[in-house]
Amino acid sequence: MDFKDYFIEFQKDAIKNDAIVCGDFNAVLGSSELVRVLDKLQSTHRFCFDEITTTDGKRTDNILVPKATKIKSQYIETKITPSDHFLCVIEI
Repeated sequence: MDFKDYFIEFQKDAIKNDAIVCGDFNAVLGSSELVRVLDKLQSTHRFCFDEITTTDGKRTDNILVPKATKIKSQYIETKITPSDHFLCVIEI
């Protein structure tokens, strides 16, 4: 199974189970590339963070929630950084 096949199966499972998806998406940069890699999820899920979420400004982490999910708040914690990634937080 190659990269593309893996993501096709992953997306089917996430959509079927109405899953919240959290990821360290190092393979892509920025929201447009993230949506392209996870293209099937854009019709069912909201991509919560559009900005770069690492200290080097090059990588994207994200939380994808089903569109029907109500989000109370969301933010990126930049003051406490246990690694080269900032903490992405959503309250549902």
